[in-house]
Amino acid sequence: MMLRRTAVFLLMFGLVSLPALGQRAQERIDADMNTRIRTEADRNSRIMHTIHYLSDVYSPRMTGTPNLTAAENWTKTELDKYGLENVHFENWDFGFPGWANEGLSVHAVEPFKAPLVADAMAWTPGTKGAVTAETYNLIPPDNPTTGELVAYLTSVSKAIRGKIVLTGRHTITPVNFTPSELRMSDAETQKTFAPERPRPVPSPTPTPLVKRLTPIEVSDQLDRFLIEN
Repeated sequence: MMLRRTAVFLLMFGLVSLPALGQRAQERIDADMNTRIRTEADRNSRIMHTIHYLSDVYSPRMTGTPNLTAAENWTKTELDKYGLENVHFENWDFGFPGWANEGLSVHAVEPFKAPLVADAMAWTPGTKGAVTAETYNLIPPDNPTTGELVAYLTSVSKAIRGKIVLTGRHTITPVNFTPSELRMSDAETQKTFAPERPRPVPSPTPTPLVKRLTPIEVSDQLDRFLIEN
């Protein structure tokens, strides 16, 4: 009985599959269309043209900048050329005024004279002409709690008034006149390629009793402090 049912099932499956197999056999590959697609990609590609305009001509394109507006207008014009219909802008309220870095120059004038490398952060308001002032190096405590950071900032609030504040420790790059070795020493080779020892299983990190601020939290609180003071 089982053998008979299996034979009937296979016969029905074969009858159902015959039209599909016949249709697949009759399917014709359009070689001319494939050739046209490959030719379009090889000879008429606009990829590099588009990348050049969006990466070189209209870059960077931060929100609210003239570069973004120019890139949007260029993109709409290109899409119109492609024959697309209903190409339009969908504006939204960014909540901030437009911004452009028209010029920035920073110089040390005392006790030495030298140009300094500086970049303006996006949407930073400009100064009314050149500004000259003494500098103050503000170094917040490492990994502070909220109370520790507030106490430090309160202690320097009067010292920074009217000054150009440089935040963070400056990095001293040592001068090294010793040429680098052309090959690894035997000790370095043994340490690098020695059979790896089994690593100890780390113990779980205990929950800290005092909450420490993350670098982002410190930076946000520092920004508010500088604006207020």
